[in-house]
Amino acid sequence: MNKRILDKNDENNYYRASKKFKTSKFKPNVSKFNFLEHYSKHFKDSNNLLKLQKEVMRKKFVRLNSSIIKEEHLTQLFKKSYRTSLKKTNISNCYEIEKSHFSLSGSFPILSGVSYLQDYPSQIPLYSIDYSKFSTNSTLKIIDMCSSPGSKLTQLSNVIFEQIVQGNLKKEIKIEIISNEISKERFLKLVNNVQKQFSTFNKNTTIEFIQLDALNLHKIKHFKENFDIVLLDAPCSGNFLQERNWFNKRDKKGVLRNSQIQKQLLEVAKEICSKNGVIVYSTCSMEIEENEENVIYAQKNLKLVTTKIENNFMKSFAYPIQSIEILKNIENKKLIQHSIRIHSPYSKTQAFFVNVFKK
Repeated sequence: MNKRILDKNDENNYYRASKKFKTSKFKPNVSKFNFLEHYSKHFKDSNNLLKLQKEVMRKKFVRLNSSIIKEEHLTQLFKKSYRTSLKKTNISNCYEIEKSHFSLSGSFPILSGVSYLQDYPSQIPLYSIDYSKFSTNSTLKIIDMCSSPGSKLTQLSNVIFEQIVQGNLKKEIKIEIISNEISKERFLKLVNNVQKQFSTFNKNTTIEFIQLDALNLHKIKHFKENFDIVLLDAPCSGNFLQERNWFNKRDKKGVLRNSQIQKQLLEVAKEICSKNGVIVYSTCSMEIEENEENVIYAQKNLKLVTTKIENNFMKSFAYPIQSIEILKNIENKKLIQHSIRIHSPYSKTQAFFVNVFKK
């Protein structure tokens, strides 16, 4: 794998990163909104909500880098050296940490790059892509618009390897990846994580790291309609299953501001996606303004088309949209029928949302 980090001497086509995403003046007129009451209602009561929070926060997952170490070797390493039991999930190379007597973040398997701590639902987006549509490509161009900490980027090496083995991609295919992150601190973490797993990428893979405002990516001339796969794991409000003090930190105004930024990012994604390419939109938010409403916006205003996710194991994540209480007020549910919402009361995992678009 070849990697390169842009510096100040790069061509003028590259726009330097701003400290935060630039948005137009945004002053939504919203009344006081109580998230705790809102979710207590939809999760039946606050006791159920807090019980779910504790249950989900206890769950930890690790992803195996199959190009470096075999499954049986990794499980034995964790068991003997760290007294940790792993349980295989229905996602390739993903294991639930059932029992551990140590914090694994500083363990050899993690620090060496043979495995990666990554939540279960966040491993789903890359498996929502139908790679067979690129079976005749000699080159596959991918951009990760908001890349840090590098979870999906490092997972990509394993997924590409699997797709080649399955015959969905050419064995000699060249992979060209642009990895973008606006934040300086998160950028350094991104590069560090990829370097730890450097050997997982095949020799035909090139990764270019850039530190730009994602809202300006379409202004780069050679990015126009250039990428076969656009990964947009959009900045979002998160959820109360990730942060213990989430209810004290979030308000409706912030959710609506995030939703506006996400719509702008989707507009950029459309501009840089090739004519036959796909856009994978994802968040870890539970808010419909950041998920389903953005999917509807993209179809009505950007003329993007949602695609059905055909992967067989993805069916286990399907949850009837009409059964989700917080979605009952969405009028045209046909527009979100292909979206995947990881509904925590059903999955007993972190919340997550995925939708795949084509132009």
